[in-house]
Amino acid sequence: MSGEDRGHPIHAASVDVRSAVPSKLLYTVEEAAALLSLSRTSVFQLISDHRLAAVKIGGRRRVAHRALDDFVASLEADGRPEANHQ
Repeated sequence: MSGEDRGHPIHAASVDVRSAVPSKLLYTVEEAAALLSLSRTSVFQLISDHRLAAVKIGGRRRVAHRALDDFVASLEADGRPEANHQ
């Protein structure tokens, strides 16, 4: 790194956020609820309804970062108008 480049922050436009590694791979139900802006009870219901994938470790539920992404993508897909409705 040259002296000219030191101390310059990376501009957000130069970073592909889709390839960024999440800070955590597994979240507690409470953390997942906060990330989704839902209640803890709602997240447990989504898990029970098999709409949000979760794993059980030592008797406690954890939600993978990828499961949160998949859940949000499913909501977005459900909200898209069908191609036949123009």
